[in-house]
Amino acid sequence: MACAEKQMPEPPCETGVMHAAVRSIWSPDAGPLDLEDYRPPSEDFDVLVCCVLGPDDGPGEELFYVRVCSPAAIARLLFADEGGSRFLRHMLAMGVWDPAEIRRRVEDLCRQTSGENWHEVATTLSRFLAWEFEDYRP
Repeated sequence: MACAEKQMPEPPCETGVMHAAVRSIWSPDAGPLDLEDYRPPSEDFDVLVCCVLGPDDGPGEELFYVRVCSPAAIARLLFADEGGSRFLRHMLAMGVWDPAEIRRRVEDLCRQTSGENWHEVATTLSRFLAWEFEDYRP
């Protein structure tokens, strides 16, 4: 059915709108284990998670990174410097380690992020995830 033929209550069609899609999620901290099988050595964790994302309507993929931290790890970061303050960007705070929740959060972010082209989508994602090309200048 074409967009013009659709009737409410369905959401209107978004012609030309692109979203990101998750290709894979993994962690170098997990070694040879899949993220789903990995458990940090303690409940006080700071784990680098790599997200391979690309356009939902075609080929291509790029790396995005996020630090997944427990509240104790965040507190340790805050008080590592004199003054006890720090900007926290590209981090996901989690009360307990949950790989399925990490995947859900990244997938939700991808669904909620849109743009007319991949650069717009990736730039918006980079507010939350560190993008491999974030500061790239040709």
